[in-house]
Amino acid sequence: MKGQLKPFQFLKERVQVDIQVWHDLHQELFSSGGANGVEVPMAGLDVSGMTLESIEAVFTEALDHVKAATRGQAWGQIFQMTKSAELRDNVTRVAQRMIVERFQIVPSSVLEQVVEIWLNGIGQLISELVDRTRWETHHRQHLVRLAGSDLSAMESSTEGAMRFLDHPDPDRRIAAITIVEKSGKNRKTLIPLLVEKVVADPDLGVKVTALRVYINYNQKVRDAEVSQFLASIVRDVSAPIPLRDSAYGGLYKTNDRPALESPIVRFAQGRFTFPQDVDWDFVAKCSGE
Repeated sequence: MKGQLKPFQFLKERVQVDIQVWHDLHQELFSSGGANGVEVPMAGLDVSGMTLESIEAVFTEALDHVKAATRGQAWGQIFQMTKSAELRDNVTRVAQRMIVERFQIVPSSVLEQVVEIWLNGIGQLISELVDRTRWETHHRQHLVRLAGSDLSAMESSTEGAMRFLDHPDPDRRIAAITIVEKSGKNRKTLIPLLVEKVVADPDLGVKVTALRVYINYNQKVRDAEVSQFLASIVRDVSAPIPLRDSAYGGLYKTNDRPALESPIVRFAQGRFTFPQDVDWDFVAKCSGE
């Protein structure tokens, strides 16, 4: 048991608790198949009719069980309980008792507020992780569709994926680029390959994918060579509009320009259309003029 903590000290320590919660939830979701297209397990948990004793047992399991996946499942139950009008008061009472026992919060008058902040924080963590899991599930399904029966060979090693960069099927090439990016391949080795794909690949999907990865690898570098390459694409009126548009957005990312200036943000606000709203003076500057 810890010594007495003032509320702000507990909230500081809560960061470490939240890190553990994140890890446990991640283990529970992915070990249960959440990343492979299976519905997120915690979304359908039945918590109706739980007693004070059973709620306390769930909290104890979440905090103390030796298996991360089991702790994650318990945190999922707690999340569902906090959303239940029937259980919310009892969940708060149990959480208060747990915090008093483990952290000795003083003064007791602020205990309710501290518990509310803590439970809301756990709920936010879970919501973010569920959203991330669903996105990763969608991303994984898309990768399976692109790579087909060659996915295992691509994922066996970075070199295995790179062998598919020149595959006759453009979907295989897109999958290979995506997998090589995730592998953390050395930037100096990959950049020339990406440039080659952007310039010479006959498929627009491959070009745009290679350009996206090129931009990701060069975020905030403020490198003249990178800026000149992207600006040359923006200025190339013979290039497809989606490629030129992506290159223009890349100029903002690689030069670390303010987010509000980004064409992506301005497009979302209804204030940007390519090429009508391009800042050509900025493009010229990036070209080295």
